[in-house]
Amino acid sequence: MNTHLRRRLLADAAVNSHANPAHVDRALQYGNSRYRRRVASVYAVTLTVSAILMLALVAVHPAAYAVLNSLGADSTTTAPLPTATNLSDTPNSNIVLASISIVPGAVTLAAGETAQLSVVGNFSDGASGPVSGVATWQSDNDTIAIITTEGVVTALVPDQNATITASLGGFTDTTTVIVAAKVLTRISIRSVQSSYNSFQKDLETDSQAGLPVGGEAALVADGAYSDGTSGALAGVTWASDETGIATIGADGTLRAVAAGTAQVTASLQGVVGTVTIDVSEANVVD
Repeated sequence: MNTHLRRRLLADAAVNSHANPAHVDRALQYGNSRYRRRVASVYAVTLTVSAILMLALVAVHPAAYAVLNSLGADSTTTAPLPTATNLSDTPNSNIVLASISIVPGAVTLAAGETAQLSVVGNFSDGASGPVSGVATWQSDNDTIAIITTEGVVTALVPDQNATITASLGGFTDTTTVIVAAKVLTRISIRSVQSSYNSFQKDLETDSQAGLPVGGEAALVADGAYSDGTSGALAGVTWASDETGIATIGADGTLRAVAAGTAQVTASLQGVVGTVTIDVSEANVVD
């Protein structure tokens, strides 16, 4: 308690109590209690006002956050700076969407192939990330490449290019789809000539067939392409993993040599087709 207040309390107590010491002590205790409550109230109000001012400053100017840190402010009591993922929570943020980008960039597809495109946002603080909202997609030539509303692009005509545009939030970006020639995607093997009808039928429905020792068959390889077309292949490489059981010539002629099982393959452009040949000693019934 300061000296001035103590003197005032003593004077009041002396007058009111007719100089009774007990009354003086009670007056001093009462005054001391009032003084402490007043100081605590002023301190609480000061802290509250300071906190409100700091929060208001950070909300108006995010850069103030760094300044407060440099002055020793407690960062755990202030709101986080806005980022690309919480812009909606900070309406006064200075961080805004600056542009959009299509990912991936330039895309090369074989005719018939598809790819998923998406949009990312580039923000004014240098960060990049997903953006809310649905982009509008458009191809400049639907006969070369088409794109769905979900961003799935399909290449159609080989040896051509198409430009894909995405629009979102007033921003646009473009990417180029390069359509290459159709590619071989699958090889299947069938028999076009055999003394055993069951062998041909089995290969038509399955990738496994049987021949007796000494039996022969003519095999061909059919290819399926990325654009949905198919047809007989020329220039395939034939091979047998067990030439002691079954052999295959460069022209596709299959010969059963001994009882057992062999895998016969036809390969082209990195694509392989396989059939299993079961060679038996017993005669095969048609």
